[in-house]
Amino acid sequence: MLEVIYSFFFGGSLPLLMLFTGIIFEKNPSEDVGGIGYNTSFSRINNDTWKTAQEIMSRLWKKLGLVMLAVSLMLLLIFSFIFSGDSLLLAMTGVIMLQVIAMLGSIFLIEREHRKIFDDEGERREKTND
Repeated sequence: MLEVIYSFFFGGSLPLLMLFTGIIFEKNPSEDVGGIGYNTSFSRINNDTWKTAQEIMSRLWKKLGLVMLAVSLMLLLIFSFIFSGDSLLLAMTGVIMLQVIAMLGSIFLIEREHRKIFDDEGERREKTND
């Protein structure tokens, strides 16, 4: 029984952290370029790139956190009926590894979205009506 509690606690921690981080940065984005937040060399080019990166990150992490939380808890619920003891903890570790991969993969999604908006010098691209 203790393994089930551990698996739900630790299995939900990273998605909840991402969800709450997204909410916090949406409501209180870092104003200081290079401060706390989504901090890459591209996001630090100027104030506009910085603010936009924080907006993209907060929006994506809220969505990703919710999806990961739902999927993770569903998987852990299924696994708690199938596995027990060390096997359940191993399955939980696999779920957490998938969460970490998704979190790290969000960096590429944020960068892709960011570079659609800005050119290499940090200037906004002109919008086209294609």
